[in-house]
Amino acid sequence: MNFMNAIKRFQKMNGTYRKACIEACEWGLKNPNTICGLFGVVLLFGGAHEAYAANGGTPKEACGELLSYIEGGFASLVAAAAGLGAIIASAVGGFKAAWGLLVVSIGAFILRSYIGVFLAKCS
Repeated sequence: MNFMNAIKRFQKMNGTYRKACIEACEWGLKNPNTICGLFGVVLLFGGAHEAYAANGGTPKEACGELLSYIEGGFASLVAAAAGLGAIIASAVGGFKAAWGLLVVSIGAFILRSYIGVFLAKCS
């Protein structure tokens, strides 16, 4: 009798799990930008944790290493893409978008200062 109850409970859990997975996949297909953003955040913090744990350093050193990755070539790429986007947006009349892209391109280079203001451990 106990074995049959265990099988019934397993089948019920299996159905619930399957339903949850299907709903999660449907939500992911409806919100791809959110999924990509969450994946990027996981990769970013995974890299910080790896730098912190592998090197045996402090969180300040890990944060500094992570910011050096972001402010290096990546900041140049973001600034160049945002600058081109600002030129194109202003050429077609989207001046608000051009100002937004200009702020992004400047912010890519002064990210360390922003983080230093809000997170004193990282400065």
